[in-house]
Amino acid sequence: MAHQVENFSIHAGNDIQIPVVVEDENNGSLTDATIHWWAARSRFTTADKVTLKKSTEDGIEITDADAREFTLTLTRADTLDLLGGYHHEFMIIDNEGNHSTVIDGTMTIERSLVRPEDEVEEE
Repeated sequence: MAHQVENFSIHAGNDIQIPVVVEDENNGSLTDATIHWWAARSRFTTADKVTLKKSTEDGIEITDADAREFTLTLTRADTLDLLGGYHHEFMIIDNEGNHSTVIDGTMTIERSLVRPEDEVEEE
């Protein structure tokens, strides 16, 4: 399976759903597949030091298996204390047990200007 490069930016502390399409038609259907997504400061980060991890068990929903479409959900808590660039990868384990890294790239987390929790009420 080939892989594609996907870079994206989000604001720290936002709840966001990121639609994803695996463009390589050789990847086949996502029926009964497991998808893992990890993000870390570097592609050389060890598994125990990965910053964010999501899977089809928590945070990834396959929305159209035959069209190879799924959604990654990040919550406010996932990114609230993060800033800067992170290497990210999606790996699919298909229904035959084959492992394939299909997407990788850079996720940039930017500081949000609007942070209601930082407001101080004036007296």
